[in-house]
Amino acid sequence: MSYIVYSISSRILDSYIIYESEVVICFFDHMPINDGHILICPKEHYDNIMDLPEDIIF
Repeated sequence: MSYIVYSISSRILDSYIIYESEVVICFFDHMPINDGHILICPKEHYDNIMDLPEDIIF
């Protein structure tokens, strides 16, 4: 998934971006579970959600 997030944040892949900051990017899911399904992803790669620093989570 990190490659996809990188490709979207680098504008290699098209996506409807809802919000973007230096640390996160939010965009509509390409295959949504329901209407309005948005993915909120850190721009930096982490192997596990438990590796995310607290300043990104909160």
